[in-house]
Amino acid sequence: MEKQDVAITPLAIAILAGPGAIATVITLGTQARTVVHMGALVLAIVTTMTACFILLANSHRVQDRLGRTGLRILSRV
Repeated sequence: MEKQDVAITPLAIAILAGPGAIATVITLGTQARTVVHMGALVLAIVTTMTACFILLANSHRVQDRLGRTGLRILSRV
């Protein structure tokens, strides 16, 4: 029987939902005093999730459009 390598972690998750994003949501969530403020926070989170999903689902199109040089420039930013 082979042991599974537990040291491998998905890096994209840490980039999309890193400590800064989590701290921001927690801070804004504790400051939201009304239903309207909480709704705005939830809407912002859902909008960001949707934008990330669309971008990642269509990453091959973005890669084709940017080309090799564009991807190198984008990776430096």
